[in-house]
Amino acid sequence: MFITRRYTKRYEVKFYPGAFINYTWGQFRVARERSNMSTKKLSRCFVCGRDFQDSDQLVFITVSGKGNMFSCTECHEKHKEE
Repeated sequence: MFITRRYTKRYEVKFYPGAFINYTWGQFRVARERSNMSTKKLSRCFVCGRDFQDSDQLVFITVSGKGNMFSCTECHEKHKEE
């Protein structure tokens, strides 16, 4: 028997666009890998799930129940008014 469940969870997200000015995903990834730190949980935009490319600018966010994450600039622009 298979049961399919879908959960919807609401998170409070706060954007901090000035935290990583002129800092790309590639620079962040290289710095983490140089220190033998994982980038797996941070390699996607938390809001839309898109994989970051090395040239993408990062937007730092805090997520309730999850901690610190990253968002892409497109999601930041979309949700700026909220």
